[in-house]
Amino acid sequence: MKHNRKIKTAFHLEAIRLPLDCLREQRILKNHEKKLRSYSTILTTLQKIGLIQPLIVCPIKGNNAEYKLLDGHLRLHALRELGERDALCLISTDDERYTFDAQVNHISPIQRHKMIRQAVDDGVLPDRIAEVFEIDVKEVLSEVKLLDGIHPDAVELIKDKPIYSKAIKTLRRVKPLRQLEMAESMCAVNNFTYAYVLALLGGTRAEQMVSGRKANELNKVSPEAIVRMEKEMESLRVDFEQIEQSYSDNVYTLVVIQGYIKRLIKNESIKRFIDRNHHDMLPELQQIAEMDSLAV
Repeated sequence: MKHNRKIKTAFHLEAIRLPLDCLREQRILKNHEKKLRSYSTILTTLQKIGLIQPLIVCPIKGNNAEYKLLDGHLRLHALRELGERDALCLISTDDERYTFDAQVNHISPIQRHKMIRQAVDDGVLPDRIAEVFEIDVKEVLSEVKLLDGIHPDAVELIKDKPIYSKAIKTLRRVKPLRQLEMAESMCAVNNFTYAYVLALLGGTRAEQMVSGRKANELNKVSPEAIVRMEKEMESLRVDFEQIEQSYSDNVYTLVVIQGYIKRLIKNESIKRFIDRNHHDMLPELQQIAEMDSLAV
């Protein structure tokens, strides 16, 4: 059967300019928020470039002349501080902000690097980028060169992960094959912290280091501890490979078992028998049958 119902959009497709005086905030901006670096960046960006992301508003019921501000409180305050009288706004069709920045996914350092690198390749001067974002030009140049010396396959593994730039730069200290091993280890345990990367660096053999020696941070680690760490890391790598190989089979088996349990529970005679003879098992079986997903 075909349904001709159209999908309802969460906002109007065309943005419009609205006077700032007709916008009503949902919260009061606190003093400490005005001192945040993000607010300072917004203020500078508005001065140098203008408003990039429209404010999200919704008409107030019973008052067509006023709008409730759903998203963009920092931008609105900055616009008022700069003396602006109106701003580009996107009209929401629902009185909620779930579809907007409340559910935003922040970009990873590698994604940020690619954006800055693309801007520089397109002719934007690093000084201009630093000026707009109120950062030192050295930070911009460092972002441009973030992946220099990093193996492409290692980059592919961590490109969308929440890994710090400092941790990425640490990978340059080891040779390409070791970079790939370290990236695989980080993904396997879902740990992308700088401390964990240093631990992996500590378990790196001397011949795998670019300089042929350990980093200064690890000079105090005894040779015995390094050997023990290397053995533990190798054992951990083997364990993860075995788990990875058996994961698909285990999930498939669990899905089959869940389907079988569902069929048992649907049979009232079997359900009564289990309830009568194995009363403590029935709630557990029902819980397994009602699970939406067995993948973890």
